[in-house]
Amino acid sequence: MRLEDATKEELVWWIRKNQFAFKYELKSFSSDILFRRSEAHQKKAREAGNRYLDALKQYEALMSPYNGQPLSQIPDEVIYQASDLSREMERARVAQLRAWKRGDRCLNEASR
Repeated sequence: MRLEDATKEELVWWIRKNQFAFKYELKSFSSDILFRRSEAHQKKAREAGNRYLDALKQYEALMSPYNGQPLSQIPDEVIYQASDLSREMERARVAQLRAWKRGDRCLNEASR
């Protein structure tokens, strides 16, 4: 049997039964879990940052041929694509900030 196969109640019972053996390990349980959560949030922040950079590169490649030209000279389809990419960059930026904040909260709670 693996730990994943046990119920929450069974795991809690087993930990309490063996708490003397876990005396020192249990002291770091909370901080270990919170650090693990923080790492997961940081991974999500990196992924969002990569999405932002990808959209920015696409935006720059799309708009570079029109650099210095008046807006009226840019085809509507290009403007729509640029707008979509701009929205994707904003969504990725917001997702990255949220993930960073969640990760920071975990680390702050772990340091208490």
